[in-house]
Amino acid sequence: MRKTVGAYAFSLSLSTDFDQMEESEGPGGSRIWTFLTKPRPDGGQGTVQVSVFDLEQVAKASGDPGATKLDTDQLLTTLLKGMASRRRGWKQSQPRVESLAGVAAKRVEWSGAMAGPQGDRPARGIMFAGRVGPMAFAVHAEDIEPFAAKTLPLWERALRSFTIAKSK
Repeated sequence: MRKTVGAYAFSLSLSTDFDQMEESEGPGGSRIWTFLTKPRPDGGQGTVQVSVFDLEQVAKASGDPGATKLDTDQLLTTLLKGMASRRRGWKQSQPRVESLAGVAAKRVEWSGAMAGPQGDRPARGIMFAGRVGPMAFAVHAEDIEPFAAKTLPLWERALRSFTIAKSK
């Protein structure tokens, strides 16, 4: 997958497990791409998501010039808070700094039960968040148990393939 947002291009290499893509626009022209696996017999689907935020556009749209100063910790906290609110028994690791897309990003693992058609299902996920110039990004993978034990290590490799750079 290769996309451009503003003056920045980014890419992510996904396995053939993912056969559906949903694209949406968030606040201030932010872009979100959600990739889903084929539905399993239980109705569950694994997810990889890429979110890109042009903080200059977010600041203009919100009228908050401080949005351009959003750092990786603030971005990660905001995104994880939203996810935690949709899950029961939320637990997350301490953020740790790792290199992703050639920048210092923060990585967090999480677990929590997701509501589904057959009741709450234990799930796990991994999220990286970072920033390159005015562009903030988050890449995320999640799946329900017992599948997460097998899928998340594979999908983390896909997350680590993420690149973002100023277009030429």
